[in-house]
Amino acid sequence: MSAWGRVEGHVPPYKLVGVADGDNYEVRRGLIVRAFATRHITGSLGYSIIDVRAKLKSEYLELSGPQIVELKKSGVEITNRIEVPLVAYLGDTGKASYSHLPHVANAQALLIECTFFDEEHLHRARVGKHVHASDLPEMLEGMSNAKIILVHLTRRTNMAAARRILRKTLHKDILERVTFLMSRKDIEEE
Repeated sequence: MSAWGRVEGHVPPYKLVGVADGDNYEVRRGLIVRAFATRHITGSLGYSIIDVRAKLKSEYLELSGPQIVELKKSGVEITNRIEVPLVAYLGDTGKASYSHLPHVANAQALLIECTFFDEEHLHRARVGKHVHASDLPEMLEGMSNAKIILVHLTRRTNMAAARRILRKTLHKDILERVTFLMSRKDIEEE
């Protein structure tokens, strides 16, 4: 953080928190970060940001405000915990399925580090346990993310070429949800 502070001109406020697979960290009331294991080096993690809400149980919907308050005072659990996954970030990972994790599969936005697109880079992706574009169809099966954001594209691949590869690789309904995390000025249009 000190090194980044030299780049920025000031050290931003921060708090380092150690987490392990399955740990939740409460950022603020109603907002947590959940860590999950990824398929990379030992100990590598991805993270989901989850909005935690309390929803009144259906059996109490017809009650008046004072009746609900009375139940709560008497120790009755009147709400259900609802988790709304906002963003999931896979971080460094190799080809793997994360559809079994609801906080990843149902996150509104999914960030995937998809470094390699060219066929001749497939071996490098496997050796380094990174995602290759050819891995995406299987990895995105069972995922319901509204937005899928590809990050960490190698500079060896032209953006227009990467888009062409995605059009050949992904089903249209998935492709419509995919974008690159790039500055508009850095994206080469076809």
